[in-house]
Amino acid sequence: MAEKYYSILTNRGKELETQSSATGKPVIIKDFVVGDGNGQSVKPAPAQTKLVREVYRSAISALQISPDQANQFIAQLVLPVNVGGFVVREVGLLTDAGELYSVANCAAIEKPENGVSVNLQYRLAVSETAAVELKVATGDGLFLRLDRNLGEIAENGPSAQKSAREAIDVVDATTLRKGLVQLSNATDSKSEGLAATPKAVKDAYDLAKGKYTAQNATTAQKGIVQLSSATDSDSESLAATPKAVKAANDNANGRVPSGRKINGHALTDDTSVTSQDIFNDQAIGLSTEDLDTLKTPGIYFQPINANTSAARHYPENNAGTLLVYKNAGVTQVYLVYNSSRAYTRSQYSTGAWTAWAKRYDSVNKPSPADIGAVNKSGDTMSGVLKADAEIQSTIANNFRIAYGDYGSFWRNDGSNLYLMLTNKGDSYGAYNALRPLRVSLETGALQSETPLTVGNTVYASKEITAGYSGAFAWVEQYKTKAPFFNSYSTTGESEYHPVIKQQATIASKNSWAFSFGSLVAGTELSWHLHMKGSGGSEVNFKWDTNGNFNAPGQVNPGSYANFDNRYYTKAQSDAGYMPKTGAYTKAESDGRFQPKGSYTPAGQAYTKSESDGRFQPKGSYTPAGEAYTKAQSDARYGVVNGLRRGGQQVRNPTDAWFGNWESPAGCVLTGVNMENRSDGRKLGVYYRQLQYLNKQTNAWVNVGD
Repeated sequence: MAEKYYSILTNRGKELETQSSATGKPVIIKDFVVGDGNGQSVKPAPAQTKLVREVYRSAISALQISPDQANQFIAQLVLPVNVGGFVVREVGLLTDAGELYSVANCAAIEKPENGVSVNLQYRLAVSETAAVELKVATGDGLFLRLDRNLGEIAENGPSAQKSAREAIDVVDATTLRKGLVQLSNATDSKSEGLAATPKAVKDAYDLAKGKYTAQNATTAQKGIVQLSSATDSDSESLAATPKAVKAANDNANGRVPSGRKINGHALTDDTSVTSQDIFNDQAIGLSTEDLDTLKTPGIYFQPINANTSAARHYPENNAGTLLVYKNAGVTQVYLVYNSSRAYTRSQYSTGAWTAWAKRYDSVNKPSPADIGAVNKSGDTMSGVLKADAEIQSTIANNFRIAYGDYGSFWRNDGSNLYLMLTNKGDSYGAYNALRPLRVSLETGALQSETPLTVGNTVYASKEITAGYSGAFAWVEQYKTKAPFFNSYSTTGESEYHPVIKQQATIASKNSWAFSFGSLVAGTELSWHLHMKGSGGSEVNFKWDTNGNFNAPGQVNPGSYANFDNRYYTKAQSDAGYMPKTGAYTKAESDGRFQPKGSYTPAGQAYTKSESDGRFQPKGSYTPAGEAYTKAQSDARYGVVNGLRRGGQQVRNPTDAWFGNWESPAGCVLTGVNMENRSDGRKLGVYYRQLQYLNKQTNAWVNVGD
């Protein structure tokens, strides 16, 4: 199927036409854009905002109204001699804002860079409601406004038409220039602004034929001559036709004039082109161009630092040389003028440019940051640092942690290793007076000069020695702490707080557990040494806050000297007591003294009679206030302990025939008797008395009113 070539308005072009219809503000078409379709034929799409791949753009060269349709215009673009090296497959029109107004495809047109210019023509229909302005490159930037039907020029007469033509460099022909010319049939006119029609030529020919005897033309005389379209004939009797002249002209246009030179080499003979010829004076100077737009292969140079801003996509703010290479896309290399620094970037097809990549060499070495390395002169890590070998330091202070308001670090002063702390708000400052941890480098001894709190078990294979430097006066002992100190406060009714515990075992025989601590019992405190054996035996020594000591076994003093002031020696006893005959008899002693035992001192205990009068007999009682007294219970509750019916009785009425008769109060009716009446009828009621058992008297009592 044959390829179709056509132009369309883009979606944005349609939006602009709609806005133009609503506001009356014209759409301004300014530039002509050319693309190669990325090497493939293209199909215009309304959604396009740019060509598939743009290769060239410029202002519109010329325009005209379509001679066959008044709502169409034709725009022209001339591709200059020095532009080329691509194949044209797509074209478009841009507004003054650089937006793609229209897009079209075309047959492949090769544009070599060989001195040949190419004229492109773009035909586009606009709507009947749109107002369109075309900004033309010629005519000093004049604007040609085309109204909704493109008929404005025709309606304004010949003067307006002439001005419009001249605005696009279409002028009237004269003897000195080409242009538009009016035809004339006159054979007697002397005008130099009209062109003779074939009719006028025929009339003149016929007139001349009648007056002139035809003869063949030669190089020596005028005459009739035969036309020839040959371009290789040596004839001097034939005249060349315009076709032959055009063919010769086209051939000449494809040839380089003999007076031309390449880098000073005349083209009159074969010449060798060297790299010197290519690079000598071939670099193209840059001004304020955006490097993103430089895609034509070549050598460019930027001489001014001020023009090398990041906004123009320079790799750094320095003048230099730009090399542009053609490949699957475009590659740019930028060389800084005053150093050996070089940068490279690329663009594939119509994609985005890659970032400038700096080339590294022996002079321009990468920084640690460039390659993601740690700077040996100091750096900040954003991730975890791991090492398979030692991390060594040769200074006293090292391994600092700075977090929050405080800092901490290790310090080796040559004698001791310290864990150091900084003052608040100075996490990177020097150490303060606190020494929470110190290790002797000579002995390995560990010392803390601040309070040490241990939240778990402390194991010691040797003794624990605690120094003490508090007040030693007896009256000051509770103002300071001891080498081992424990303090607790509780609201518990029964708690045991051990201070020292030990477990001891004689292998294969017995085991004992020893516990030393204080016991909370209600509001009383006591100190205990508690021992419990594996056989179930248990021993508890107790000291209470009243000064009493309770020992479950014997107290065996190592010396009885403490008791000498309490007991008489045998000699003292013999001297202090009368002989047996002077002593109380057993009966006298029993009557005078109470049996040996442990007694409360006189006045500190009730006598038996006082106690009997004061206390009730031993038993289990409900606490006062928690039970009713006998009187309270009798008053509050009845004395009924059961209910029953008494023996059956009968009552016969004594009233009149129609009187009432009933059982006594507190009785239950059990039957009716119809016998023993004087009138022959037998009437009466049977009843039983309701009774309850009195718990106090244990007697049954009749229930009454």
